[in-house]
Amino acid sequence: AITQDTSFKFYAIGTGVMLAHHKYIESWGAGFSIRGPLGSFGLAEAYVEHRYRRFFDSDEFPTASEQTGNLLTAAINTELRFGIVKLTTRVGYDRNNARKFYDFNSYDRRSIDAGLPIEFSVPGFDGTPRQVVATPTAGYTETRYDDPN
Repeated sequence: AITQDTSFKFYAIGTGVMLAHHKYIESWGAGFSIRGPLGSFGLAEAYVEHRYRRFFDSDEFPTASEQTGNLLTAAINTELRFGIVKLTTRVGYDRNNARKFYDFNSYDRRSIDAGLPIEFSVPGFDGTPRQVVATPTAGYTETRYDDPN
């Protein structure tokens, strides 16, 4: 059930990247997420997003456009607390569909990541304590391409 502790949102995504002073990728899309409590243990957020990604060829990257296509991502992020121990996780799935005839750039990717945030304070330049979080992480990703390259 959706409660006052639960939120959901629709959002738009836009990206532009240049490499070696040339346009490399433009992407745009949309997503949906829902975030809520996991009892007294923490929070979970599930999301699904779709992006159309357009890659551009250049002298440095002459075959980049072969990656052009659609990317679908579905994932769940958690922030858990067990006493003084915190744990963050992400379990995700990506489906990338490259342009027709370029199935060697299309793939299914599954991933899992976990981190242990460690919070501490350090003095700032003005002597005021500043909160710092360091998060050692570990993860596993498996990518299966539709065709060999």
